[in-house]
Amino acid sequence: MNIHFTSNAFKVYNNLPSGYKNLLDKTLDKLKNKIPIDIKPLKGETDVYRIRFGKYRVLLNKIETDYLVFRIDTRGDIYK
Repeated sequence: MNIHFTSNAFKVYNNLPSGYKNLLDKTLDKLKNKIPIDIKPLKGETDVYRIRFGKYRVLLNKIETDYLVFRIDTRGDIYK
C-alpha cells in the first residue's frame, strides 16, 4: 500500500506547522501499516475517506490498494 499526494495537498502538507506535520506523518504511517485510526468514509461519495488529526482533516481517495491524499484543511473549511 502506498500513499500519494496531489500537488495542492503536498503544498499544504509542506506548510503545516511542524507539530501537525509530525502528527499527520504518524497517522499516515499507521494507515500504511494497517493499524486502526480514525478514518471514515464520506457520506454520498464513493471511495472517499477522511482522517482527523488535531484541528485538521485529510480527504483521500482509495484506489485499489493505494490512497491519494487530495485535500488537507482545517475542520471548518475542509467540506466546503
